[in-house]
Amino acid sequence: MNLITGVVLNITPDHLDRYKSFEYYINSKLSLYQYCQYSVVNLDEPLIPKQTNVKYFGINIPKKANDFGTVTCHNICYLLKGDNTLMSIDEVQLIGEHNTKNILAALALGDQINLPISSMIQSIKNFKALEHRLEWVAKKQNIDYYNDSKATNSISTIIAIQALMYKHQNIVLILGGIAKKEDYTLLFKFINKRIIGVVLIGQSTHQFSQEFNTNTFIYANTMQEAVNFARSMITV
Repeated sequence: MNLITGVVLNITPDHLDRYKSFEYYINSKLSLYQYCQYSVVNLDEPLIPKQTNVKYFGINIPKKANDFGTVTCHNICYLLKGDNTLMSIDEVQLIGEHNTKNILAALALGDQINLPISSMIQSIKNFKALEHRLEWVAKKQNIDYYNDSKATNSISTIIAIQALMYKHQNIVLILGGIAKKEDYTLLFKFINKRIIGVVLIGQSTHQFSQEFNTNTFIYANTMQEAVNFARSMITV
């Protein structure tokens, strides 16, 4: 018997150039659950309604024996299923709270279709970041380079920066492309507070440059030029 299960990880304003409104986008994402016999639901996501035949996950301690979550003890975060400790987050090669949530979602999905917990844990320990998703690229002259070009909206960019802040104090951001129909207020407030320098590239550089309250940004015409500028702005 085939089991159909699915999860909506989160809902944030995105792809609004292709949808009439944010409400249409929400309904489009949530339509996934119509086709699921069993659902996996993020307890930390307020826009996802309650489902039947559900397994839950969230960043806090699980409330039920079959749900997934975390607990922090002596400054170490552990993944849990119910009251059972599965592994330390320090054993994971990915960084950031968003990746912890992704792992919990994967565990819940696998558990929903009866995959062995031990096999999933070993796969998690071996898993490395995918290309363009907060992907560590190289370390040169004591500077770490990351490729997060899949962060195409403000929320995902903020989350990526927050993840990097766990390991790095000084961050220079290469930012650009084509602006979408979304509110960038929170993103630029965050950048102005947390980022020591920004390199702008792409079609919307002029629009983005109006949002900075400092002069710590520079324009680049090519990605190679952007990387060179970023390296010159970083302090190690």
